[in-house]
Amino acid sequence: MKILAAACILLLPFTAMAAAGDAEAAYTSAKSAYDAKRYYAAVPVLEDLYKKNPYYAEPSILLADIYIIFENYTRAKEVLVKLGKFHPRDAGVLERLLQIDLLEARLDDAKKSIERLRAVDNKNYYSVYAEGYLAEMAGHIDTAKSLYQRSIDYAEDAIEPNTALAYLLVFSGKREAAKIYFDKLVKMHPRSELVYYHRANYHYLTGDQKQALAALEKALYYHKDFYRAKLLMADVHIKTGNYRSAISVIKSLPAETLLGEKDYRLGFLYEKIGDSVQALSLYKKYIDANPDEIFSRVAYERVLFASVKPGDARRTEAAAFYRPAAQQYLRDNDFFRAEVYYKRLLRLTPADVPARRDLANIYRNNNQTERYLEQLTIAHELAPDDRTIASIVEYRARELTALPSRQYGVEQYAVPSPGFTVAVFDIFRIVRGDHEGLEASFAELLAHTLHQFPNVRTREMYAKKYTPETMLAAIKENAVDFYIEGNILATGDRMSIDASLIDANTRRVLRVYRSSKTGKEKMIEAAYEIARAIAKDMPLFGTIVKIQENNIILNLGRRHGVSKGMRFTAYRNRYPHFDHDKRTIAALPEDIAGTIVVNTVDENISIGTVENMRDFSAVRHFQYVVPAAEAPAQAKTKKK
Repeated sequence: MKILAAACILLLPFTAMAAAGDAEAAYTSAKSAYDAKRYYAAVPVLEDLYKKNPYYAEPSILLADIYIIFENYTRAKEVLVKLGKFHPRDAGVLERLLQIDLLEARLDDAKKSIERLRAVDNKNYYSVYAEGYLAEMAGHIDTAKSLYQRSIDYAEDAIEPNTALAYLLVFSGKREAAKIYFDKLVKMHPRSELVYYHRANYHYLTGDQKQALAALEKALYYHKDFYRAKLLMADVHIKTGNYRSAISVIKSLPAETLLGEKDYRLGFLYEKIGDSVQALSLYKKYIDANPDEIFSRVAYERVLFASVKPGDARRTEAAAFYRPAAQQYLRDNDFFRAEVYYKRLLRLTPADVPARRDLANIYRNNNQTERYLEQLTIAHELAPDDRTIASIVEYRARELTALPSRQYGVEQYAVPSPGFTVAVFDIFRIVRGDHEGLEASFAELLAHTLHQFPNVRTREMYAKKYTPETMLAAIKENAVDFYIEGNILATGDRMSIDASLIDANTRRVLRVYRSSKTGKEKMIEAAYEIARAIAKDMPLFGTIVKIQENNIILNLGRRHGVSKGMRFTAYRNRYPHFDHDKRTIAALPEDIAGTIVVNTVDENISIGTVENMRDFSAVRHFQYVVPAAEAPAQAKTKKK
């Protein structure tokens, strides 16, 4: 308010001219203030001109531009809509209305605005750029690249399509190609704070924080109050571990320019320096203002889980967010998603008896008797006077003794998990979006979701920041086969993820998985879609965990799709070789130890016998097995 008051005092000569009717002189003075980045000084003059004549195009458009800079899109649109009634075919007005549609993520409205602008100018660069943006938000990356390039063809120096295309190139790993566009813009706009901001962001994303700071200093030289540049400067300090400098930068920003994000950012920084009290307070303040933002909830819950004991009212309140969705998925028989939500709920409030019962019912519907009784037993311990739970536990407990795993003396949920090991690190890059810490929240959700798929062993390794050297050591120490890294584009209500599955030994990318979601559950839904696709691509293999007389016990059961009569080929090796080109397990015929036929199936294990007893002596503990139907193709592939 003090800044605005001071600006108003400086503007007395301006307002006097406007009052005297010299509209042109007043506009010229306001334009000079705008060009000098003194936006607060220009606003009162432009508002006065707008009040007297809202159809005076130049000052009204300039006023709208300032409100767009301030992110006051409502006021900007009011000005433009009124002006558009008098200038319905003004491309400048239509461009800005389209820009607001994109900034507010009103994509359906944006499509209509594109058509209106195209009707006035069918080669307008911004309409083509907007088409590219919509394609990008829909996950059609190649189409977006093509449209951005066409937009550049119409306006070589336009900042929007050049930076959008450059970010997509960064997104796809083509850093040098992206740099060409940022360098070109600097030559074309040597005094543009926005161009230097984007160049700084490029260096930030590609890991050169020294160059990022240098570009930010340029941006702030041309616009000392450019708050986006200051936000990025804080992010650079975060990347270099200088959290207290980042806190100073964020604290210096007025809260209203951050639309409430100041609280989230400060919460994230206080979490980093170990001040859980401040972090919880600030995260909660942001959540109260933005109740549908999942990434902030995950961050808040992360601190709650680490610093607040179960039973605390804050944990109970946070857990309540997941209950409606969990119950709805359960009613819809979507047991996978329901399990994800109930597990997040119970992580916060492990003594929630109704949630325990619901999770038990999910396991019952999945024919996981042991897991079903495990949850009911916990519920019984929490509510010993509940006779309904007690009677079910007593009655169903008898079924445990009949489980094949018990008869063979195997704790079936204690055996090593089958499948390749996939590690989830905190190495997602935010290519577009302003939420530092978003990558940690998504990595956590992805790891928790990937755990649900029984043919993948998941390692949660996102809680610690790794250097390239320590990450390699962690991969080796944890026997990781694959790890995931990727990019996040967060714009408006839409979140787009690219996740690369990388071979830990060769560093070769197996596949890139993409997901683009909207809505309050967008982060969870994106994690689910990517986790499901990764699990689908992972070939099934198991291990011989026990040999008892003639019985061979495998760590594969009903959860993994095993049924009575299935045949598995056992190999002499302890671990399979993954064929990248075929995306399957490769083996040589001479490595075959024998074939096992399953005759009994439990939830998490199965029991079989060697098909040809002459091979029995070659079958050993810890040899790996694959479904026999797949083995010949694998052997032939390798033999070639």
